[in-house]
Amino acid sequence: MVTQIQALQDELQACAITADAIDVSLWDCRTREEIANGLAPQVVKCANESLALLTKIVESIDGSKREGAAAATDTALMAHWELGYKFTSLTDLKPTSQAIALIECCCRVRRTMLKCLSEVERALCRTWGMSSRLIELKTDRRTIAITTRRAYRGFILSTRRVQSRLAAGEIRISEALRFSAANLAKLLGHDIFDHMRAMDRGHVRTLQTQVFTWVRNGQANEIGARRLWLDIAASTELLNGIQQRGELLEYDHELLGEALELLDSNSGDDCVEKLSDLRGRDPVIDKLIVDGVKCGEDWRAAILRLHTELGARLGLTSKSLEMDVPAVPIEISERA
Repeated sequence: MVTQIQALQDELQACAITADAIDVSLWDCRTREEIANGLAPQVVKCANESLALLTKIVESIDGSKREGAAAATDTALMAHWELGYKFTSLTDLKPTSQAIALIECCCRVRRTMLKCLSEVERALCRTWGMSSRLIELKTDRRTIAITTRRAYRGFILSTRRVQSRLAAGEIRISEALRFSAANLAKLLGHDIFDHMRAMDRGHVRTLQTQVFTWVRNGQANEIGARRLWLDIAASTELLNGIQQRGELLEYDHELLGEALELLDSNSGDDCVEKLSDLRGRDPVIDKLIVDGVKCGEDWRAAILRLHTELGARLGLTSKSLEMDVPAVPIEISERA
């Protein structure tokens, strides 16, 4: 049985490498027809192979008497359902949909593939005592998510500072837009730009183009300037949606658990420093950070509450991040 599990691990690794090699960012400025004939078939082929492999894994380990095998089976079933659901959203996309919608669907399917394959491989490794080969892939995805969030946070905080100055009458709308153009340029030039969501990349490019157009037209249209500024201000909410990425939910949950341990050991200063990476996740913790509140009962209550909330979202009942949540199998048609 161990040899069979190792062979399944080989196939999981091969599928994950194939999915990871699909570079969605190369297709941002292509036509819908080019995307449909180039990127989409790559994603569909890889998704079909991944779904077939997950089915094979369930059939191979279902009924095994080994301790933990039932939980591993449940993980594979849930992974199949999740990937199948996202895959259906791609195959059901209407031919009249815009190019950006097709790219975003491809992005979602690719991310889900990597997540599901990684979780199933970890479940097999835990149950059969093997070393994970996809741990580096998981670490890379987490690092990218953390770095992207930091870049977004820089843009969001800068935009909010400009908004405050504009509201206070310290600067004019034309100055606010020039500041925003610089902030948008920083995002576009950031090393992480190609790893951003396709929707976010398209949105940032569109905003920058609109600002440049306004500048080229002489900056005389006050109403148009204010509408553009409202679009830029609203984009902060869109970008803050990165907080919902699975890698960040897991990372923040772990961070909060470590912070609780630091509080228990009376290392309050270290606790506050560790949680600085959570800015934007929770308004209560944001206020504690901004106000410079020293670690105490206010911090403990906020940390414990958010740790519990994130744990519930991840399906956890403890600080453990093992994702062995039973799932009800649902039939998913594997369409090419």
